[in-house]
Amino acid sequence: MHHFCTYFDRNYLTRGLALHESLLRHCGRFQLWILALDPESEALVRRLKLPSVRLVSLAELEAAVPGLTAAKANRSRLEFYFTCTPALPGHVLAADPSVDRITYLDADLWFFADPSAIFDEIGDAPIAVIEHRFSPANAYLEQGSGRFNVSWVTFRRGPEAAACLARWQAQCLEWCHDRPEEGRNADQKYLDEWPSLYPGLRIISAPGAGIAPWNVATAGLSATADTVTVRGGPLLFFHFHGLTQVGRRVYDPVLAHFSTTVTPALRKHVYEPYVRTLEAIRGLLSKEPGDLETLGHIRGPGRRPAGESDVLGQLRALRRVLTGEYLFISRIGGNAATLAKDLALRLGLN
Repeated sequence: MHHFCTYFDRNYLTRGLALHESLLRHCGRFQLWILALDPESEALVRRLKLPSVRLVSLAELEAAVPGLTAAKANRSRLEFYFTCTPALPGHVLAADPSVDRITYLDADLWFFADPSAIFDEIGDAPIAVIEHRFSPANAYLEQGSGRFNVSWVTFRRGPEAAACLARWQAQCLEWCHDRPEEGRNADQKYLDEWPSLYPGLRIISAPGAGIAPWNVATAGLSATADTVTVRGGPLLFFHFHGLTQVGRRVYDPVLAHFSTTVTPALRKHVYEPYVRTLEAIRGLLSKEPGDLETLGHIRGPGRRPAGESDVLGQLRALRRVLTGEYLFISRIGGNAATLAKDLALRLGLN
């Protein structure tokens, strides 16, 4: 039995449910602990009665973690969510003595294959983390964002993991702001010191784990009709960081921000299957009471405007949408944005 935990509010609801769907498809026996960060998400997860899910309300977490409620007063909503990151796996271990190992997952991950290969690599390690593995064009981001990405963090019950979780939680309660400052940044850059503090820590090396916009250009991803591989092994999970819907069947995957583009393999075998899943889930949620169809994003990078030549290519690609395909574009600015919006309106893509 693999135990995972994640959190989301109404803006990341469809992504969290997509993560659950991918675990059902690929993971075998597991339990996903879901921290619902607002009443709408909590009510919906309760109604859905999802298999292999255990719900944690925000009130439950705040009652279990002294100082968590007070942290709301000096940080933004997003920063408060980051503050909850170390609190959630610690709460799971405290709430259920039968859980021997808990893995925190970002809600915008999606599994393409069985993650057991990652757990085989982790073995008995008390703590396991994954590096950003920035491509050379994005190496400068490590200074601000840190060496490790919080999207996957594993803790095995025991003194070393308990000490790590306690320290991380205390650090985030004290300071957890969405900006680089004095060697720290949100909940993430604290991890930089872990290799020197915790000798049992394992750094996950599986090539197919943690593929994301900041490393996909050099990850070695390729695809056939029914298989997506990374350097000859399976793509295990992809981190759909910052993916934003900008129109009907039109999405911005923020790849331009990380100096890369949507290749045919990436579009057809990675982004399109994920977007179809999000839209199928949204269709199901539209039958639920309340406005739960928002597909906003709460954790995205700044935007790097595209040049005019990039815009022309994007406008030509709009015709693909008329044949039922999805379009993945970069955010654009200035007069080009006005032109693109006008064309989208004429084609009924707004």
